[in-house]
Amino acid sequence: MSKSLFDSVSDKQKLSFEQLDCSEIRLANNDTIKVTGTAKIKMYIETRGEIDIDVYILPVTSHPFILGTDYLMKNNVVLDFSKMSCQLNTANVQTHKRLSLEPNTETIVWARVPNYITLGLQGVCSKSKFSCSKGLLVAKAVVTVPYNRKVPVKLLNPTSENVVIPKGRTIAEFSVLNNEYECASFSDTIPEVQHVDVSETIDSPHSKFTCSKPDYSKVKSLFTLPENLQETESDKLACLLHDNLDLFVTEDNPNLGFTRVVEHKILLKQDAVGKHQKPYRLPPFKREILREHLDNLLKQGIIAPVSETEDLLITSPIVLVTKRSKNSAKPCAQDFRFCCDFRFLNSQTRIFIMV
Repeated sequence: MSKSLFDSVSDKQKLSFEQLDCSEIRLANNDTIKVTGTAKIKMYIETRGEIDIDVYILPVTSHPFILGTDYLMKNNVVLDFSKMSCQLNTANVQTHKRLSLEPNTETIVWARVPNYITLGLQGVCSKSKFSCSKGLLVAKAVVTVPYNRKVPVKLLNPTSENVVIPKGRTIAEFSVLNNEYECASFSDTIPEVQHVDVSETIDSPHSKFTCSKPDYSKVKSLFTLPENLQETESDKLACLLHDNLDLFVTEDNPNLGFTRVVEHKILLKQDAVGKHQKPYRLPPFKREILREHLDNLLKQGIIAPVSETEDLLITSPIVLVTKRSKNSAKPCAQDFRFCCDFRFLNSQTRIFIMV
């Protein structure tokens, strides 16, 4: 890793650092180069997720970051010089929608492998760190990557609680079927598997099957469907909403989701002045509504309580803005927008001019 890239990395990603005064390493062309130091950093690779990797910090490099042979060997990376590309022999198998596994049940779900995995490639699906952390058991299975890159994964929930798997989580690891595996014939007669539920909302890419009509009563209780639709049109709309329920915030799915692609930072001016603004006064019924909003935000993980040891430079008051509504009934939380008065905070932040 180049020193300029290392200096630009956030301190949160730097797990350790050791400075070396007089140290050199020998390159592949037999030249030697001075090493500034060694470090362990946390990286995010799209195909592998978050990993901790040991790096040398070099003053000058041809590329900002160069993977070493030890990493390539450890992660079974295949170099294809004819295409000037590299490919991992392993890949994460991720859910493409939210899943809910009932207690003491065994379920076959369809999950997606990355686009860089070649179509028709055979491999073995096995357990992942995430599935183990949830207490789930994953059956090893030989799969073939189809045109839509969805492969079957057999999950067992041996716990007595319902397990919810959000969209985009790694439930299994795909390893290319190579000479490391030994295949043997088991039996010409395969007994029927008992107590297995095939996901009804995802069609098998290999065969067509008939399944019972899903229950859309929950969808219709969450959404107000147009009354002028025919029954078939209403069912199609309910089916579309049912298949994409993970996109909406509900009681069963209160988490909006998080991303590490962008990390928001508030940069204050050098002469910024701190100010603890008092909360705005609210009538009793609005206090109850405010408390309901705060409870929902805490439940969703959007906000967190302030610790007594935290030193806050600036605090901003909360504002409840009334929505336009013709309803004359008693106001509820849905009739108000939860806002914050950031005017003073904005006056103390740096101004960036886009060129």
